[in-house]
Amino acid sequence: MELKEYLSIPDLKHCLKEIKASEYLFKQGQRGNTLFVILTGEVELLAEREDSEHVEALLTPGHFLGEKAVLQAQAHQRLFSARARTDSLVLEISAEEIEEIAKKTPLVLADILKRSFQIGGDRLSRANFLIRILRSSDNQERLVNFVRFFCR
Repeated sequence: MELKEYLSIPDLKHCLKEIKASEYLFKQGQRGNTLFVILTGEVELLAEREDSEHVEALLTPGHFLGEKAVLQAQAHQRLFSARARTDSLVLEISAEEIEEIAKKTPLVLADILKRSFQIGGDRLSRANFLIRILRSSDNQERLVNFVRFFCR
């Protein structure tokens, strides 16, 4: 299923949310119980510390964020902030809405789950690669591999 097809599904219309450039989807430390699917635009994942911020990732259409929030019974504390870099359109889906989507449009839920597993797999591969390169006892080799990791 193509992302643009999500826009034509009546049961998802209430989940669509327009985010203007520089607006936050959520802030670091807030508790949340929704997941976001980026349909259009770009969203920055930010680590914020006192008076500074660091862009951890730039998320583009098809990326998910906040998926932990729908896997837990209680609201999940957001580890990063998410801010629209450009005008964006996202789906904001709660755990309850996931259940409704499962009943009304199971193919959409299957697609969302497939995409989230792919993204989770990609994230796990990057984490495993980082762990592998940091295992070396040679500090110079570790540093070189660490730099190569961030240049990928």
